[in-house]
Amino acid sequence: MSAIARTIRATAFAAALVPLAAIPAARAQPISWWDVLSPDRLALSLMQVGVAMARTQLDLRYSDMSVNMLSNRITVTDLQVWPLPEWDPDANCEVTIDRLVLSGLPLDQTVETRARLSAYGITVPAICLPPEARGLLFAARLQEISVPHLGVDLSYDMASAAARIRVGGVLDGIAAFDLSGDFSYLWFDGRDDMNDPDPVFELRSASLSLENLGGWETASALIPPVLSNPEQAAPMITEILTSVLRDLNRKGNAETPIPLTPAQNALIASATETWAGFLAKPQRIVLETDIPPEAPVFLDLQYYEDDPSAVFEDLKPRFSLTPATARAALPRGLLLAALGDEAENLSAAEMLRVGRALATGKGAPRNLNAGTRILTDLADAGNAEAALALSEVLEPREPGLSYLWALRAGAAGLTGATARLDRLEGVLPLGRVLEIQTEATKDASHPVEALSSIAAIKAQARARLTGRGQERSYGIAAMWAMLAAATGDAEAADMLDEIDQRVRFASPEDAATWAEVERRASSLALDVWLSRDLPAVLGDVR
Repeated sequence: MSAIARTIRATAFAAALVPLAAIPAARAQPISWWDVLSPDRLALSLMQVGVAMARTQLDLRYSDMSVNMLSNRITVTDLQVWPLPEWDPDANCEVTIDRLVLSGLPLDQTVETRARLSAYGITVPAICLPPEARGLLFAARLQEISVPHLGVDLSYDMASAAARIRVGGVLDGIAAFDLSGDFSYLWFDGRDDMNDPDPVFELRSASLSLENLGGWETASALIPPVLSNPEQAAPMITEILTSVLRDLNRKGNAETPIPLTPAQNALIASATETWAGFLAKPQRIVLETDIPPEAPVFLDLQYYEDDPSAVFEDLKPRFSLTPATARAALPRGLLLAALGDEAENLSAAEMLRVGRALATGKGAPRNLNAGTRILTDLADAGNAEAALALSEVLEPREPGLSYLWALRAGAAGLTGATARLDRLEGVLPLGRVLEIQTEATKDASHPVEALSSIAAIKAQARARLTGRGQERSYGIAAMWAMLAAATGDAEAADMLDEIDQRVRFASPEDAATWAEVERRASSLALDVWLSRDLPAVLGDVR
């Protein structure tokens, strides 16, 4: 019997057993159809079918598997795997994982797509490694690889095509590592060949960090003494890297070798300085890009094949002893000043930096109370960037306040504010939305000069409807749109229809609230129409 046939038979057999295995044997209540057809139970059944298929290729078992579809999480405990490598005929290679978690964003969060794998307590004995690789393990006086934690985190924002990728873990007694990439755009171009699309990557930053947990003490005895001697290491590192990079440049242009570029020289200088610092205090080495935050780099992989030196000019890689994120942490003096009596002596930009750091936990330990207090003070004073930052922090916690500050940020024209307004309107009841809009626009003034043309009237309606350039207000938007629609303007009529459709699905109470808002808007529009004699004005000027 073929391997494919055996797999099909095993899967069919497993599928027949899964419905029986997935329902608890003893229950306090009678089994209902919901017990059988619940999303968690169906997902567990599919996972068990997948386990059965995997067992056709390797041996595995576990003590428990739990599925929570609402939180988008699968947990497997006490996993044992026998991969059966060809050099292990006696099946002594047993990989154990104490806990394995596969998760994504909860199903009620649709802003981005996320996939995360977290494995805890991984043990890999030496027999699982190829014979030629075991020598390194034994040289470190280890009989197995112990990994307290290994994590892979992928997130993708469908709206912007931005992506973040991170892989990190700990090798007990050896090192901890962290590899990350932050892309402003990541996808593929299939216009020329959909079967073999070209990657389209715009990189904001990338970093690889290695932290010594005992591996250096072993490795230092195996490397040439000249590299571990602080006095001799610097010229040797420079010579080695210079030779490697010259050879790399020559591959792109064999006849005329390209001299080292400024970025390559900077890389060599950073490597020399970092290695000297590491020898003095062997804790961590970091390799990361130095791309300006406002100018992400398009990774032209085909061009890099022809000119390898270009990748260094684009990415500007640098070695250091600490990552840029750690170097960007708030100075202690600035944080103390912002939280103390000297706050009034700091600039708005400095206070904004402190407020963001405290509210997000990036640059300082997260302290929502202190961070939101600082941002609120700035936003109250008219700082639109603080309003946007405050709206972002409050979105999952206090959607009403988040909506209010997004209105202010949108009025200042900041990118991202109107998108947050749209998201929050899917969470907040219409009545609450109208209440916040009314409060935010209670002191609004309506420019008389906009009544001089239909285009100017529509510009006011458009700004109030979208919330960009003016605080969003459906009532004010309707008032302006009514004036333009009265002249037969199609765009204005569409704006009114958009508002009507928004109200269509409201509760009776919220619909009644809108009816009162609309009544006031209609009354004001009619008063303006008559008092300004707009039929005559707009009939002559378009």
